[in-house]
Amino acid sequence: MKSLPLNMNPYPASNLVRLLFLSSVVLLLSVPISSRANDDFCSVAEEIRMKFESELFTLKPSVQRHFATRMFRLTGEDKYIYSILFDLLITEDQVARDVKNLTNAPYLETRRKQFLENLNPRTRKGKMRRKLFRKNEYRMLQFDLNLLYRCNLLHEFGFHKGAASDDYTEVLNYLKGREIGRFLLDEKVIRVYGAQAANAVYQLLDLGLGDYREEFNAKVQNVFPDNDDASIPDKVFEDKIYTLTHIIIADSRYYQHRVDRKVFQWILDYFENTLDRILSGTKPDVIAEVGISFLLAGYSESGPISRCRGAIVSSIDSEQSMILSTRGSSDLERGEHRNVLAYMLLCWPKSLHDGPEILKTDKYRNLRN
Repeated sequence: MKSLPLNMNPYPASNLVRLLFLSSVVLLLSVPISSRANDDFCSVAEEIRMKFESELFTLKPSVQRHFATRMFRLTGEDKYIYSILFDLLITEDQVARDVKNLTNAPYLETRRKQFLENLNPRTRKGKMRRKLFRKNEYRMLQFDLNLLYRCNLLHEFGFHKGAASDDYTEVLNYLKGREIGRFLLDEKVIRVYGAQAANAVYQLLDLGLGDYREEFNAKVQNVFPDNDDASIPDKVFEDKIYTLTHIIIADSRYYQHRVDRKVFQWILDYFENTLDRILSGTKPDVIAEVGISFLLAGYSESGPISRCRGAIVSSIDSEQSMILSTRGSSDLERGEHRNVLAYMLLCWPKSLHDGPEILKTDKYRNLRN
């Protein structure tokens, strides 16, 4: 098989993508959001939503999809489908490229170097992750994890049933031969990659590639024992909380349904017991995810949820109508994650929405016809 060129441009310039972009701009800006509960928290959050939606199509496709997916699952409004579809088309293209080059050593080495370069060498986490992925045993694990993530995206939105079905099957066969489960259960990995590892555990489960949940939870408790809390710095404490929130969020399949409170009571009790430190020693993203974890578990909107909401509201810059970075930046692309989480916590709906299963939507069929 002739190998593809090593051009990693993530934005395929097909007519379909151009049409999708133009259609999505018109649709999102012309359709009002559905009515919400008239509470003070949500009124504040609506300013965040309006700010991001007014500029959404200036952001890179993966950020658009991240925002739109969460907004769809809160509202069920199909105006967000185009931003999801836009990134899925790019994902489909990249998966096809990777599949055609699974035995192409130069291609794989180029991909490996790309992933390493994306890890910021100036941050604590970036340095630790670079060291981890330079080990011979884990040299290609970043590539494997990225392929797992992209394959799961296709599956999550039902996109694997369409034109990508053959590539999807080939990826599954490839991943079955990799040692991703062993990697995720390595305590060194959990220490520097905990939240992402939690996501990957559920991705493997959903793709039928193994159930590592019980072992992973046990390893997390070994890596971050509660009796060490007093001696660990805030950054490590934040890593611990972030990992625990992602166990719950991944189980909800990223806000598609609520979770069984009994299964995660050990995490929720821990959050309640350490809430003072969570509010004073972690970032707004993490505080929002803690509050959302309680909401996903069906807690009433008082107690820890109210305290998390209060902390998030106090973090919003009134002039910029968003939560700024720790350095005061209002960059929308870099700030999307913390701000969409803030919106979700403050405007949590009475019911969540599955999907969307893209191939069954009118938006997709209209573009294909």
